[in-house]
Amino acid sequence: PFDSLAAASRPYNQLIMLRAMMGELDEARALWSEYERLVPDGVRRADVGRWYALAGIQEAEGDLPAALESLRNVYRVDHCEVCSAYEQGRLLERMDSVDAAIEAFERFENNTMAATVNFILEYHPLAQFRLGELYSTKGDDEAAIEAFSKFVEMWREADADLQPHASPNRWVCLQLDHVGHLGNAHPAVQQSVPEIELIVITREVVVGVEDQEEIRTR
Repeated sequence: PFDSLAAASRPYNQLIMLRAMMGELDEARALWSEYERLVPDGVRRADVGRWYALAGIQEAEGDLPAALESLRNVYRVDHCEVCSAYEQGRLLERMDSVDAAIEAFERFENNTMAATVNFILEYHPLAQFRLGELYSTKGDDEAAIEAFSKFVEMWREADADLQPHASPNRWVCLQLDHVGHLGNAHPAVQQSVPEIELIVITREVVVGVEDQEEIRTR
């Protein structure tokens, strides 16, 4: 079926990213080469997804700076400022560029287009959670609480099939020295206690990890 499609109609980008995610890098590179060879130049130049596909290969190969540059081309070449901002933030976080990652996630969250495009909306809770973790790493408890609060508020409105993930057994974990900051939290967080336990952990900020060393606080 794939070969029966015209080259310009084949889902190269999706298949390339899937192969890369599965660690099948030779197959991913072969598909990329085929895409460049068979898909007309004009079609490729209008295809924003090509940058995501290439970045997927480069990330899987461990070349994070190259993957970041490919994602930045979504804006430089295709002039879509928000389209790859979340993915850039994720890569920058992996590269331990905390401030740059925060900037990318904040740029994503503050862009009006990101609030209206369906395929981007799903990333908002994830971006808020990443911001909570990053601000916590920097010791900015107020900003961490604000981001986690927004995450909780979004999750409370989740579809029914996602509600188990926001059940009392799921935790919002804040890397704070003490829980006195809870009084400053967004009402969404305050109302979630004791439905969602706030726990202090020594290293990572995570959701739903029950097997780590933790100190539960209420």
